[in-house]
Amino acid sequence: MTMPSLRVAVLGLIAPALAAGCTAVASRPLGIEPIRHATGMADGQVVARYIRTPRPERFSVCHEHTCHAISEINFTADEWAGVRQGFALPATDAVAERELIAIAVATLEQLVGVRIGTANDQGRNFPGLGLSGQMDCVDEATNTSAYLIMLQQDGLLYWHQAGPRLSRGVERLQALHFTATLDETATGARFAVDSWFEANGRPPHIVPIGDWSGGWRPPDNTAQSGRKSGRH
Repeated sequence: MTMPSLRVAVLGLIAPALAAGCTAVASRPLGIEPIRHATGMADGQVVARYIRTPRPERFSVCHEHTCHAISEINFTADEWAGVRQGFALPATDAVAERELIAIAVATLEQLVGVRIGTANDQGRNFPGLGLSGQMDCVDEATNTSAYLIMLQQDGLLYWHQAGPRLSRGVERLQALHFTATLDETATGARFAVDSWFEANGRPPHIVPIGDWSGGWRPPDNTAQSGRKSGRH
């Protein structure tokens, strides 16, 4: 197959994902769609049940790779109050708020993990390959986007807004990879919020989208073991 033909074939495989809202657009998401697998993904009835406007009292969580399983859960009033408490002392700047966001996402992952059996989800794909409850980057990007939307809609974000899910890899003919994003309101700077590299309940990596799009990965000595920083 020639290179142009290969590029067309790859783009054809991911067209459903791009149509689901993963292109680099500047709109602020009020809701979110599950990303369909290139080969058809989960049962259509399962996808139809996905809650596209997440709220703490009712939202969907993707798991088992590429939203193959979708669970509907809720946070109790006390659980969400605990998340809100993390923002009780307002962030003094965007950098500080990204730290708070990273901690909040980790907390939300922990709460969800014990509910749906994803508490032992391992970072990346291969460490947990074949294990129940494992999430790939599509699951992670979708769930993290839902968490960011909930934080924003509850008025907890001052320096940021939830951005769209984005992907990388196709233009370089590399492995397709997805992330949630944040937009800094004062500057318009966009940041990847990538929770795929780490195990469940650890803070996501928050890095400038330009670095992430260029293939950024955490150093091997920090992924899987250390705390992730939102300081960028």
